[in-house]
Amino acid sequence: MLVGDEEVGQKGSKYLLKKRKDFFNDIKYGLVAEPTDLKLKIAQKGIMHIKFKFRGRAAHASTPWKGNNAILKASNFIQEVNNLSERLKKVKYPLLGCPTINVGKIIGGTKVNIVPEFCEVEIDRRLLPGETPERVLNEFKVILKKLKLKAKIEQIIRPRLAMKIPANSEIVKLIQGIVKTRVEGEYGYTEAELYYRKLGTNFVIFGPTSTAHQANEFVKIRDLKKARFVYEKSIEKWCC
Repeated sequence: MLVGDEEVGQKGSKYLLKKRKDFFNDIKYGLVAEPTDLKLKIAQKGIMHIKFKFRGRAAHASTPWKGNNAILKASNFIQEVNNLSERLKKVKYPLLGCPTINVGKIIGGTKVNIVPEFCEVEIDRRLLPGETPERVLNEFKVILKKLKLKAKIEQIIRPRLAMKIPANSEIVKLIQGIVKTRVEGEYGYTEAELYYRKLGTNFVIFGPTSTAHQANEFVKIRDLKKARFVYEKSIEKWCC
């Protein structure tokens, strides 16, 4: 399958799973062709994108005591989020390491000479197996309560859980019988979890080396040929 919108919304895959589920009737295993440096990924982290909206009160910058600075509220929150991120580094999971937090976007204020009445912070939180969206949200709510802050919380995308398939799964054995490669976990998110969750089917992730999410993205031709060889042999061995 070649599907659109795989990066965040997964609209293509969601359409197939909802409108063309019969397509998957005879599918026993799956392989997602994301770039993995030719390593076999059998686990991946989950993901949550969360927006926090802080409100204050505008005033002229010459009399800031008349206002209520929303950016300062957000900055205090971010500092505590950073402290949480440091604590999470102590949590370890085989193949996947620790949960992570990235404060990726912040918008606030209108002009430098106005006390900002709004500030929005967007956070990327990666989940380990066993972590739930409810638990993650509660971590942030505890911070807000500690700081005596109020914020409107919005989930930008539907939370995705982490996944891990057995290392002795037939699809793993199949690919390892074709190419000598390490079994690892994927720190990012792929649609393997979506199919795994909806179909109850073991999916792995395997692809060529890539410079994804960088300027001048490219794939080395020799690695593309190696990945193609593995795909072809996997189909040949399983289906023929």
